[in-house]
Amino acid sequence: MAALRRQGHETILIGPPGLMDARFGGGSRLVARVKRLVPSALYELLELAYNIPAYRRLSRAVRIHRPDVVYERYSLFLLAGVWMRRRTKLPLLLEVNSPLFEERSRHDGLRLHRLGRLAQGWLWRGADRVLPVTQVLGRMIEEYGVPRSRITVIPNGIDPERHRPRAVRRPARSASGQCPSRPAAAAGAGLHRLRADHAPARCSVERLYPTGRAGSVG
Repeated sequence: MAALRRQGHETILIGPPGLMDARFGGGSRLVARVKRLVPSALYELLELAYNIPAYRRLSRAVRIHRPDVVYERYSLFLLAGVWMRRRTKLPLLLEVNSPLFEERSRHDGLRLHRLGRLAQGWLWRGADRVLPVTQVLGRMIEEYGVPRSRITVIPNGIDPERHRPRAVRRPARSASGQCPSRPAAAAGAGLHRLRADHAPARCSVERLYPTGRAGSVG
């Protein structure tokens, strides 16, 4: 979002107030508590029910701001963006960070299994452009019936303004006489909050809509 704004684009961020105010790498405590306390199937039904206020919020923003494109972060049962695209023909760019149906089925005890798979395919096929973060994920999206021409891979990255590397002096050899091992790079889950600042994501929007506004849903 910040990168788009620096390029002169007007952006409108749409989402639940609790998540909108969360700090870097954070999330909603209320959502986490509800997920912990209610049965999985009920929680998934609540995710589907959330589409009603989400669609109303998005519809109001579209009516007031009249954006040229909606940029949405994929969530398994978040259907509002595709609904809006079908009603208004407003182009939808869908950022996909993981195959949530497979991920939640394997690790999170997904209960609405058949509905989850249908929702994932419907959402991916319903976007004008799908933006996976890896080539492997891109091929998986293609297997769901999305044409390759509508898939653009945008690798994960960091915000260079927030994470500035410092020069570190390393000895030519360790005390044991062995050359030190090469440094390794590690990526944490908290980086997901920075993806809107990543240059490939910014370029994807600018290449399609060079002077437009972008609405981001997540």
